[in-house]
This record gives sequence, structure tokens and C-alpha cells, in this order.
Amino acid sequence: MAPPVLSSDVVQIILSHLPVRYIYAFRRVNREWYSVFEHALMRHLLEWESQIIVKPGEKATQADSIALKCVAYDPPSGIFTFKPTIKSQPISCAPKYLKQLKILFKEWDQEIESISQRIRRNEPWRSAESVEPDSEMAQHLRDHARALLVGRYVDSSMKEYQIYEKPEEETVTYLGDEDMILKCYTRPVEAMLLRQSPEKTVALEIEYIKVRSSWIVSGTSNQNAAIPRYQIYPERYTLLNELTAEAGISDYNHYSSTVLQWITSNHSKLDQETLQRLKDTNGDFTTCEKLAKELEARGITRRCMWQHGFSRRFISGLDTSMTFEQVLERIVNSEKQLENRDTNQTPVVTIKPPAKFFDWKFGKSS
Repeated sequence: MAPPVLSSDVVQIILSHLPVRYIYAFRRVNREWYSVFEHALMRHLLEWESQIIVKPGEKATQADSIALKCVAYDPPSGIFTFKPTIKSQPISCAPKYLKQLKILFKEWDQEIESISQRIRRNEPWRSAESVEPDSEMAQHLRDHARALLVGRYVDSSMKEYQIYEKPEEETVTYLGDEDMILKCYTRPVEAMLLRQSPEKTVALEIEYIKVRSSWIVSGTSNQNAAIPRYQIYPERYTLLNELTAEAGISDYNHYSSTVLQWITSNHSKLDQETLQRLKDTNGDFTTCEKLAKELEARGITRRCMWQHGFSRRFISGLDTSMTFEQVLERIVNSEKQLENRDTNQTPVVTIKPPAKFFDWKFGKSS
């Protein structure tokens, strides 16, 4: 007896009950399934009440974070819009923590914990004895940990963003990447609240976060840097590239606050403020973007910036003991050392692929 042919709506409902990484896997069935995948993802976000968490500072607690839920999906653009939940209020923090902002999809935490448990079960060098820091066993463990990190690393779950507030005035800031844009406001904390916590001088309020499906799945346990990331507002970037070229600007930071503000606007021409900003700053590149460009020019992926604590502290401005050139050289040397060591001995790390959930044959959308 042949399996039943299921309608598009039924398929969406079935897929919506799965973790996002498995929903994503079904998009590769054929071209027709692509729209089914994104609609199923929208159902999943609503039914699971999935949230994006914005955390200022590495040690931010739940009370110091802002939770956002999905409120809309636009099929033509493929954009999911998240806005703060009713319970989420603007938060106050010290200015330095705005240089360590993390934007995380909440389900990533569950996936990361799943990976950690799998690593503990399959740890190839179990020993009840203590390990000397300079021993061969310690080096094996470090190599094993690095292989796991590199094999499962993506910017989404590790990257830190920076907000540069202006004291004594409200500031609108846009943050983003290829498939994500956040709009927020920073303003001075009210005097009454400042007396309670003198160090928390800045209030942070999120208006929205807009993402493509590739951002949502990027930090799950099927993390793979080779998974394509879908450009948000591609037509707007095509237009901006044409306008900047006409204005004599050969290169610019695609994800600076100035550029993202223009991308999310309805402007069909370059306004004077945006044009002047890009010219005055030679493309409005941040320290993070400059470091990434220098690394990529040397054949090193930009994700290496987030694998090293010293470079993360430098980018956020928390460590000023090293110059830009010193940080760059240290990353390059570190990667060369690891590459040379891997040539002699590369640990093999096997992580089982996800189990197959269905053997059903789905028909065309009804």
C-alpha cells in the first residue's frame, strides 16, 4: 500500500514540532519544499514561543537581558521579525557591557548542551588521574577541544557586538550581519534608578530584530560554516552598491549602523548624511571589520577573532594593552602554530549525524 500524499499544511504542522535543525534539513528535498520549510519554521517559532535573547556583557543574567519573540514573517523577503515580549522592559547597564553584546536564539543553548553531553560521553582520553599542563595528554586534550570548536563553530553563537552610546543623549543604533539586523536605542538612566545602581548609567531598549532563516539555524547543533547565509534585503544592497560606486566609494562596511539605517529605509538615493559619513570614515569600518579584512587578506577566516579571548577583549575595548598590529600578529602566529601541529597529528572527531525521523513520501502542495 502506497504512503498517503500529504498536503502542504499537514507537512508544515508535522515539521513545526521538530527542532529547527531538522526543519532546516527538509528544505533540501527540492525547490518546492523551500517555502514549506520557512512556513513550518514560522509555525515552530509561534508554537514553541521561541525567543531571541539580547545579553549585554558575558555574565548577564536573565534579569539583565531582553527577550524577543517572533511576531511576523514576510514570505517575499524571507524575513522573520522579532519584537520584545510584554514582560521585557528596557534594561540598565554599565557602558562597557554594551561593547560585549550577544544576540542569541534561545534554542541554541539547548543544542550546545546536547553537544557538551555528547562530547563527555565520547571523550577519547578519559582518565581518573590529574593531567599535567605541559604533558602530552594535555596537548591531546587541547587539540581535541580545538577540533570540536572549529568543527562546530559559527559566528552567530560566539560573536560580540558593540554599541557606542553618546553620554547625555538618546542614540539610535543598528547592528547586524549578512542575515540579521537589530535596531535599538540607548539613553541616560533616570536619576532615581541611577541612585540605586550608580554604575548602570545607560538604558538599552530594543525595537526589533529582523532575521533570515539561515540565522535562526546557524547556531544549532548542525553548526557548519559551509551552510549558506542568506543576504537580508539583497535588492537594497544591490542599489546601495550602485549608488556608492557612482559617488566614488569603492568599499564600505555593509553592516555599520549608518549603512543598516539606509538599508531599512525607503530611500532610493544616497542621502547627504550617509554619503558624508562613508566618505569621512573611508567606508565606516569598525575595529572588528578592519581586523576581519586583514585576517582574510592573509587567508585566515574571520571567525578566528572570536576563538581567542585576547582578540575579543581588544575588539570590545576592554583590553588596551595591545595595538591593532600586535593583535593581528598574535592571531596569525597562533593559527600558524596550530596548522603546523595539525600537520603532524590531527585528532579525529566523529560526531554522529542526526537520526532520520521520517520515511514518508510527501506529495506536492495542495
